[in-house]
Amino acid sequence: MIKTTRNKIRVAFITPTIVTLLALGLFEWFMLETQHDHAFIGAIGSQPELSQNLLTFANMVRIGQEEDKNELAKSMAAFSARLELLEQGGQWMQQHLPPLPQELMHELAAVKKIWLDIKPRIKLIIEKSVADTQWQAAYQHLVGDIPRLQAASHSLIMAYDERDNRLRTQMLYSLAAVVLLTLSSTIIGVWVVRRYSNEQQIIEARLRQEKEEQEQLVQQLQDAQAQLLQSEKLASIGQLAAGVAHEINNPVGYINSNIGSLQRALDDLFRLLDLYERAEEKLSDEQTRQQIQALKQEVDLEFLKEDLKELISESQEGVGRVKRIVQDLKEFAHMEENEWQWADLHQGLNSTLNIVNNELKYRAEVVKDYGDIPEVECLISQLNQVFMNLLVNAAHAIEQQGVITIRTGREGDHVWISVADNGKGMDAATQKKIFDPFFTTKAVGKGTGLGLSLSYTIIQRHNGSISVKSEPGKGSTFCIRLPIAQAERKAES
Repeated sequence: MIKTTRNKIRVAFITPTIVTLLALGLFEWFMLETQHDHAFIGAIGSQPELSQNLLTFANMVRIGQEEDKNELAKSMAAFSARLELLEQGGQWMQQHLPPLPQELMHELAAVKKIWLDIKPRIKLIIEKSVADTQWQAAYQHLVGDIPRLQAASHSLIMAYDERDNRLRTQMLYSLAAVVLLTLSSTIIGVWVVRRYSNEQQIIEARLRQEKEEQEQLVQQLQDAQAQLLQSEKLASIGQLAAGVAHEINNPVGYINSNIGSLQRALDDLFRLLDLYERAEEKLSDEQTRQQIQALKQEVDLEFLKEDLKELISESQEGVGRVKRIVQDLKEFAHMEENEWQWADLHQGLNSTLNIVNNELKYRAEVVKDYGDIPEVECLISQLNQVFMNLLVNAAHAIEQQGVITIRTGREGDHVWISVADNGKGMDAATQKKIFDPFFTTKAVGKGTGLGLSLSYTIIQRHNGSISVKSEPGKGSTFCIRLPIAQAERKAES
């Protein structure tokens, strides 16, 4: 009897350990399945752009740009190399990729089939003259086939997204099942101990401690996953900002310089024209004077002068806007600033608004009601991520056209920021879950349910608070409250 009791107690304690190992094994499987996701998404995602390049360069050749045949050949070679990479694997983004997962080979085969039809026509376009009838026929077929190629490439992207979402869903369901098994085995263990052991109180205490440790482990895994996703997002934004700054700053610089030189040259030409106009009346040759006056009327010289000035001014304004966008990307990412610093939250809000402008401009009018607030000691790149999540969620909550209002103010040694929308709002049950990890009101595949959870974690790290007030049909208001100085962090250091 005693031996049987001990065996049951051993089973009660061994079962949670086995289940925990199963959870770790599932997590390892998930990481192995998704370790190449970022590289595959980059390789697949470039296919539609390469398809468009083929049509663009072919069109440039058609209108007489013969030198673009080389670019057309490069795009064709790049597309073929990308297909070979996806089909057979190879070196990409500083890592060795295996072939595309087997379940996506059908979509890849569809892309390859269309490509095999298009490739000979591209070669003909490169080799033949535009005047050749075969060239014209090949071009017409290419114009019709490129949309098919883009559609097939898009289907491959969507299939990969569906696979990724399916793996994540399987992982979540598996983790949920493991947690349920863990809890179930713990409860059964408690019952066995109570039923068969004389040391009831001691074993119950041990089981409670084990249960708490397991719950903490699950929470730590969720937090680690959330932090990993946040780091990936911030790293992607930083890479985007650095890439945009590197690729745009140089051409913008010489465009701006050229426009300045052009303006000075036009000023000199206008001065010369003015001098010619003053000398026009002194011409003794009446026929020449009439020809000059007729040409001035034909080209509308006065309008031409004013229009050229406006064109230069508008071009300079456009270059200035590009510079501001690049600067906003840098300020939003702050990749070089990984430490706490004093930052202007209004500047962070404005930079974030410029970054997400494409999400907002078709849905809502943004009203800024900024108060007088001081600089705040914070991790500004993380707060920018919070601002972005709140603004994008506010835009998604507006079904047609609405208003998003941003307000700021100061209360004692704290500042507050509120983001309000007049969208569809939330009921009380949704509000209670809104900051839970993986909870989302969006359709499957439209959101991860981590945006507000990550925002909540970031605000807690800043020793602040975030709250929401909402009514169905009347919109929502999220309010962030932050200390101006991080007194607790200074005390720890």
